Amino acid sequence: MKYVVTSEFYDRCEVCRGEATVGRLPRQDNSEIDAVQSEGAGGDRVLPPGYTHVPLGPTPGIAVVAVIVAFFVPLLGLILGYSARTEVRNPNNPKEGDGLATIAIVVGWIWIALGIIWILVIIGAAAAAPNYEY
Repeated sequence: MKYVVTSEFYDRCEVCRGEATVGRLPRQDNSEIDAVQSEGAGGDRVLPPGYTHVPLGPTPGIAVVAVIVAFFVPLLGLILGYSARTEVRNPNNPKEGDGLATIAIVVGWIWIALGIIWILVIIGAAAAAPNYEY
């Protein structure tokens, strides 16, 4: 579960705005918060005052494409992966798919590192090979 601070909370919070170093979380009058907090005894997480639960949206297609592309074109996979992670972590509209974006980024970097190592091995082998004159 992810929790996002609403803009109303930010507007009333002195700590968030940098006006104070210590503060209290303001209470929001929202029946949805009270309903979620009352479920805390059943094993669900209890929301702190001032926070609301924002359900995550569906996984963006760019995250799925980024994982697939990262295996074949690592640089494009990296670009799409970082773009997907930015879209997924948008505080105003959070979505599922953070893991997919991270996988695309990791796979892209691994393939790029392996490519660089392979090029260095080829260059080293070519430099170590004897030069035959015909």
